[in-house]
Amino acid sequence: MMLVPQLPQGKILLVTSDYPPATGGVAWYYYNLVRRLNAVETPSVSPLARGRLRGGNERVVVLLLGRGTLTPWWPLLIFPLLLKTIKFKSDIWWVGQVLPVGIAVWLLSHLWRKKYIVSTHGMDLLLPLRSRRKRWFVKHILNRAALITANSEWTKAQLLKYYVSGITYQALSKRIAVIYPDPKPKRDVAWEEVSALRTKLEIPQDAKVLLTVSRLVARKGIDCALRALPEVWQRQPHVHYVIVGEGDQLPVYQSMVYQLASSVGANGRSPVHFVGKASDEELAVYYSLADEFILLPRESRGDVEGFGIVYLEADQYQVPIIATISGGTGEALQKCRQATIVHDPFNAHEVANAIISNFKTVDR
Repeated sequence: MMLVPQLPQGKILLVTSDYPPATGGVAWYYYNLVRRLNAVETPSVSPLARGRLRGGNERVVVLLLGRGTLTPWWPLLIFPLLLKTIKFKSDIWWVGQVLPVGIAVWLLSHLWRKKYIVSTHGMDLLLPLRSRRKRWFVKHILNRAALITANSEWTKAQLLKYYVSGITYQALSKRIAVIYPDPKPKRDVAWEEVSALRTKLEIPQDAKVLLTVSRLVARKGIDCALRALPEVWQRQPHVHYVIVGEGDQLPVYQSMVYQLASSVGANGRSPVHFVGKASDEELAVYYSLADEFILLPRESRGDVEGFGIVYLEADQYQVPIIATISGGTGEALQKCRQATIVHDPFNAHEVANAIISNFKTVDR
């Protein structure tokens, strides 16, 4: 269960671009935290586009910033933040993105003596290291925060390594709380639902199913899983790979699948299925269909996996996991019942061996 630390007293305004209806681990992380702090099932949200707050008597209200509004030019955030703070009568700001939201909050905190909280997730600490100006801002934003949350011990370690020095180390480390994400609740899935999905995807009853649930971006390592498939098919022909998610690498992966299918002489429908975005209800069926779950993240130019909540979701459905250690994923994988670690995220042969080995374990 997600453990929430003691927060400063008063009404809190969470300012973030990651919150439902946005999808992803960070959006769910914030939603779950707000739900627990407010002790309600459905917290209020204030989209900036609608220009109003629906806070009621809740302790935390969310100021949800649209993608078009949350720009690198942080001055655009100051007036809306000021307006909503007055309207909601908030005592504390909660920074959902250290940049650029943190800059606006940090500046306002000098003019308006209010405390603020900053939540960190890994990537938001590493990407600014490439810019001296951004690193300066992050360091000062964190040092002035009343409380900092990290989604893993690994994220906390990066924060202390790159943004704290000298006499401030002990003082700041005491203000950092590690709050691990919780997976979405497991849903009981009927056999008929799984059978219907298998039929829809035209996956034979005797075929094994490999599953990935992820944004389709380069650092998630889906390319390596795809490159492992020819060897997997040579050793176990009836394997289908289902990929749930959207992202800019989809055309790249589709091209890879076409080339791989040609190289092994595959005919008919492809055994690789790109199914796009799935709802929580649909995800439960995909997890129930899967014989293995695979995700092989790697660090890419400061973009890194801060925790890896998707592994916990797969584990809830007792799906064996194949993963790499990247960022904070090791902490997530320690909580899983059956996880096979691939040591080289670029080694397709090692990945193929892990896939085949897990299939054999499941068959025993």
